[in-house]
Amino acid sequence: MEVIIHGCLGKMGTAVAESVMGSPNASIAFGIDKGVSRRDDTLMGNDHKEVISNFPIFSLLDSPEKGDVIIDFSSPGAMIDLLKFAEERRLPMVLATTGLSLEEQDAVNRAALEIPIFQSPNFSIGINLLASVVELVMPVLEQEFDVGIIDKHHREKRDSPSGTAILLGKTVENASRHGKKAEIVSLRIGTIPGEHTVVFAGPGEVIELKHTAQSRQIFAQGAVKAAEYLLGKPPGLYTMAHMLKGLENA
Repeated sequence: MEVIIHGCLGKMGTAVAESVMGSPNASIAFGIDKGVSRRDDTLMGNDHKEVISNFPIFSLLDSPEKGDVIIDFSSPGAMIDLLKFAEERRLPMVLATTGLSLEEQDAVNRAALEIPIFQSPNFSIGINLLASVVELVMPVLEQEFDVGIIDKHHREKRDSPSGTAILLGKTVENASRHGKKAEIVSLRIGTIPGEHTVVFAGPGEVIELKHTAQSRQIFAQGAVKAAEYLLGKPPGLYTMAHMLKGLENA
């Protein structure tokens, strides 16, 4: 499997590159990043310094015709052009960028009619199992317990609440039989990769379900697994639930 890494110079793009290079079944076709340009065959960053990489890096417009799947950890503003690129080349795409606008999400949904797209706000196996536990206990606790979600991330994370907190919030709402919603509190402090706690507070007792990401690598490794899962799939919008349950079609 040859992987195209979109947003390859970012923190998550770097983590994905490390995971791909450590996988026996995958290699890097090339990277794409908007923060580079070519000058006399030298790759230059936005800071006008030469970019050194273990794999070739291109802009979206000058990238070569190769690769089996795209893994995207970038920014919402790049989404429309990336989807067009993927559709034109008939490339499946693992989409990890969060904070999309309604227009951008509509574009993702339309593209999924033409190519397979694996979209998740969080590629950690643990966080998706946490969502399954919340779904299980919500009907039991909701009558007497209030529900809150504490969403902690590093200070540079732009979207607040995070896509993961929104996922957990939707899980609470969908699992509720009485339309109960969770209050979400977001903190953007320090260098925390990601920490999410679902709090059930009832009369005289509190239950906390917590997931802590100790490294960005868990998200990168999950994205690589998603890319492997996506190969050979028909067009559609796939999620972590499809992969964890072994479903073949979206």
